[in-house]
Amino acid sequence: MTLTGDHGEEFLDHGARYHPPSQLMEELIHVPLLLRVPGIVKKELPKSPFSLVELSPTLLDAARVPPPATFQSRSRWQQIQRGASWDEPAVVECIACTNPFYPGNRLGPRVLAVREERYKLVLHFEPAYEQLFDLEADPLELAALPQAQERQVRRRLLQWARQHIEKSLRERDPALLFQARLRDVRLEWTKPMNPSQTAGF
Repeated sequence: MTLTGDHGEEFLDHGARYHPPSQLMEELIHVPLLLRVPGIVKKELPKSPFSLVELSPTLLDAARVPPPATFQSRSRWQQIQRGASWDEPAVVECIACTNPFYPGNRLGPRVLAVREERYKLVLHFEPAYEQLFDLEADPLELAALPQAQERQVRRRLLQWARQHIEKSLRERDPALLFQARLRDVRLEWTKPMNPSQTAGF
């Protein structure tokens, strides 16, 4: 049995409500994860960040089913069983989409976060700026660290972000991209036209 969520909710924690698609604060990305596997003694999950892309291979591994080679991430099942932590951060990203039925609202600014156990780097692509949070000293993410602080941490997390983006571009599936474009065309074609657009037909 597995209990988790794809996102959290914000209740004015950072000035917004529900789950705005332009922020990656902890109240939105830090969600519960409960695993119950028959025959396994109860263990506390390590505090290492666990990404949702790791969930499917982990569950398949727990069920002794080999994960498909096309999966983008790896299983954490062996480490969870041992109660061992891991050093790799979790990468979280979103592209703001306020209404998928309107092309202009479909692809908004991109936001990407690299989350370690203690630090989280948030990269905003439009406008371009970054925020580094020390979640141990500032768990509510009230103030990002000044640019001059924790430069080594910032450099390390930026490198993870770069590797993630390069891998995403390298492993992009042209067939899936084509299907997404076809879906967009269907959305536009089936969208009801307002009376001013039908004049002259």
